[in-house]
Amino acid sequence: MFQRPNPFNIAPIIPQASHSHANDSSGPIPRDSFSTSHNAVQTSSEPPMQDVDDDLQRLARMEQNEPKRRLIRDVKALAKRRGITQAQVAAELGVPRRTLEEWLQFRRYPKRPGATLLERWFAQHQENA
Repeated sequence: MFQRPNPFNIAPIIPQASHSHANDSSGPIPRDSFSTSHNAVQTSSEPPMQDVDDDLQRLARMEQNEPKRRLIRDVKALAKRRGITQAQVAAELGVPRRTLEEWLQFRRYPKRPGATLLERWFAQHQENA
């Protein structure tokens, strides 16, 4: 088989088998067969501090939004029990259907006035259901 010359002077990467057998005599690929440009693998077992900070901030936002998530789940369940559509719920709340849709699909969370509307709607209709 004809092989073209490598214009970049980089050693080819040979993928290692994803499974290993006890009787496999081929062994691992020698480290020196790779060019140094391919050694971008992180060797530290701990994630960088920036990633940890990002994760903590994301977790704090999730915890902050958890009461809203519970309220939205309750509103969805009540609307289903009542057998009404999102458009009907939006009309009863007095908000655009698209806004309610984004709340119910957790794409956006309601600000305080929207959360108050949802709480009042839920309380009012939960008694009637």
